[in-house]
Amino acid sequence: MTADVKSTDFENWQINLDLFCLQDELGNEIFMQPRLLKLLSILSENSNQVVSRIDLIDLVWDDVIVSEDSLSKATFDLRNFLNERFANPPDIETIRKVGYRLKPGKKTSKGSVKTKVLTILKIVAYLVVIGIIIILVIRGLNY
Repeated sequence: MTADVKSTDFENWQINLDLFCLQDELGNEIFMQPRLLKLLSILSENSNQVVSRIDLIDLVWDDVIVSEDSLSKATFDLRNFLNERFANPPDIETIRKVGYRLKPGKKTSKGSVKTKVLTILKIVAYLVVIGIIIILVIRGLNY
């Protein structure tokens, strides 16, 4: 495990520790608190592996002395952040009295919220077009 990671992949996002954000291939950015981003980077870099609480505290907070409660709070905040912004967030599994493990989100046919909204808008647009065509056909039959 290394604390000098500047960029790591997370799902379809790039973790950019210099800019404190997640970036996708389209240039979209999601800004995060530095400690949450660093925690996500470390867990992502060690995906499906247990990272000890001591290692996480050392890597996330560097030379600052914090209690394990700080790590628990950061993990709680990171889970909430991911659940609010991703349709299928990865699971941060707590390994009691040992540490944490990042388990990738299950691959499903469900897309992101943005994809769902676009799909709904397309369906509404098609229904409007069909409604207009039906109205024009009915008016045409009346003449």
